[in-house]
Amino acid sequence: MKFWKNLIRIYLSKDYSKFFLGGIVNYSLKLSLTFLLTEVFQLWYLLSYSITLLSITIFSFYYNNYITYNQTKSKMIDFVRYVGLMFVFILLDILLVNLLTNIVKVHYLWSIVLVTTFLFPAKFYGYKRLVFSLNVKKNTSQMTGLLSPLLQLWRFKKVLNGIKGPVLEIGCGKGELIEFLPKQLSYCGIDIQQRFVTKAKELYPDKSFLCFKIGGKEKLPVGKFNSIILLALVEHLENPRMVIDQLKNHLLPDGRIIITTPTPKSDKILQIGSNFGLFSKEALEEHHTYFTKKILYALFKGLNIKVIHYRKFQWGLNQIIVGKI
Repeated sequence: MKFWKNLIRIYLSKDYSKFFLGGIVNYSLKLSLTFLLTEVFQLWYLLSYSITLLSITIFSFYYNNYITYNQTKSKMIDFVRYVGLMFVFILLDILLVNLLTNIVKVHYLWSIVLVTTFLFPAKFYGYKRLVFSLNVKKNTSQMTGLLSPLLQLWRFKKVLNGIKGPVLEIGCGKGELIEFLPKQLSYCGIDIQQRFVTKAKELYPDKSFLCFKIGGKEKLPVGKFNSIILLALVEHLENPRMVIDQLKNHLLPDGRIIITTPTPKSDKILQIGSNFGLFSKEALEEHHTYFTKKILYALFKGLNIKVIHYRKFQWGLNQIIVGKI
């Protein structure tokens, strides 16, 4: 139940979900106002629809600006770009509705429903990339793909049974793993991005977080742990063996290092999926290598770390390895 609850919560917080909810409001306004103007005031249906589309422009702009894309302020140039792009979509919208209604002979209300649904993806990506993204910082989180939250929670489920506190998570993001851990468990998260660390501190003030780049010359300023976790991280490291060698010094007796990483089999699927927005394109571009089972075992060889568990999951596209000192 916790898995599905968190999955729903994550997806509802996504910009495309907010855009979809705003689209439902637009749907309702489109249908009700068009029906009112056409049936009650006896205007030509296409004129009624045109008036409706123009009347919701301002509402749509401010909704998307402040809610969908979470901008703190709006600029006149953003509104001009938005109106320009919306005008293009309105023309396309009217032409398609007219085509379906007069040529295909679909009822005008059904035409509106079909055209609005058809144009939804184009509007979402058009507004995001051509209007609002100009003022939004690039998101390098691995959660930007449509399927990324599902895959992340799947990784969490695979590692939970092997976790014992205290816990150190490298590449903790905003601390999403904490939702699945016992509340009393001692946890420390480390991430290279300060904005993620800042957000994690806001969300989980009773846990410890640190902005730090692992693998450098500087010593990791933390104590010792029973579990050190690296989820979907080693493929981003330039020298993962050196990082593991450093991390083993922060393990308590019988402590373990838990790693998940994509298999080489996933490379083509991730590349194709990222082009369609299914997976994070930014994260994929930062991959240095894909690990076979043999190479993963070799990461621990000679470091006095014994592999106690290895298994593939996600239909062979991902893998987990657990090493113990």
